[in-house]
Amino acid sequence: MIGLSSGRGGMPVTEGELASHYVGRAYVRAVVRAGGTPLVLPSVDEDVDAVVDATLELLDGLVLSGGCDLSPELYGGPPKAALDADPVRDRFELALLAGARERGIPVLGICRGMELINVAYGGTLRDGVEHPAARDAHSPELGSMRVHNVGVVPETLAREVFGRSEVDATCVHHQAPARIGEGLVASVVAADGSVEAVEDRESRVLGVIWHPELGLDRAPTHQLVYDWVVREARRPAPARVPA
Repeated sequence: MIGLSSGRGGMPVTEGELASHYVGRAYVRAVVRAGGTPLVLPSVDEDVDAVVDATLELLDGLVLSGGCDLSPELYGGPPKAALDADPVRDRFELALLAGARERGIPVLGICRGMELINVAYGGTLRDGVEHPAARDAHSPELGSMRVHNVGVVPETLAREVFGRSEVDATCVHHQAPARIGEGLVASVVAADGSVEAVEDRESRVLGVIWHPELGLDRAPTHQLVYDWVVREARRPAPARVPA
């Protein structure tokens, strides 16, 4: 059972716009292809701790999905750094991550999820990431986007997951880690120096700043991170680690 965190937004309906929770279908597809059962997790703003505790009792793995920017006050950033922050989602997902680490539940962070992992470990973010060397590509789910090659650091969890020294990554983000959180390792780095993945091997936490699920039909490497979290979810949890 793999939990998928979700965003909050307005869904167009006949009567106007309905306040809703959402997650991209590609996340669901990637988890199912890996052999997991996806469970979408709405960000709640009431009884957060109780809901998080009850939710984690159901999960074997957790995927922190992409979406809006993190609230800058979480890492000491300027207010203008956030285009569309959602403090409710921030609080809920930080609690999910902390609880998952305490229980030894493997965690995969995607884009915003990777940034949240870095901030939760005490890291910071920087704005204005553009990757000028990226090339144009197309995704059925998102349409036009850009991709670039990124280097996978030897002797890291990411290297084990991808099995190669270089992978292609989508450029759908405008922020990236600045200071890496304590206890994390930068395991994928772009040619321009931007950190594209962070990991805590001992706690089974891996975050990538690109969207592998948007490239499932473009290259087989994109499925591998979802295969990893489902594979780890089947293994017994290690001893609990204080988050």
